[in-house]
Amino acid sequence: MIDIETGVFTGFLGAVSSACYDQTETNLFAGSMDKTAKLWSLKNCKLLGNITAHIDYVNCVTSFYSSPRGLTGSSDRTFKEWDFNTLKMIKNVGKIIIF
Repeated sequence: MIDIETGVFTGFLGAVSSACYDQTETNLFAGSMDKTAKLWSLKNCKLLGNITAHIDYVNCVTSFYSSPRGLTGSSDRTFKEWDFNTLKMIKNVGKIIIF
């Protein structure tokens, strides 16, 4: 078990809105009000990658338990799926339409 209370994760310019472990519990995936999501190593708190594809707040993040992938949800009303190995977008999952 890694004690993340002793780690310092830097890089966000806004408040953290959501965070989760990846499927191996060796990385931390988090979203922020600065419109980005980031992936850090829990071993050394090193930033592994930065996701900047949303045009509004990243409100939620989650990871898949069966593969190195994650989802982001944003105030820009989109959901996007990410590959944690490359931090490239796999696809736009969908867009929310408000009636």
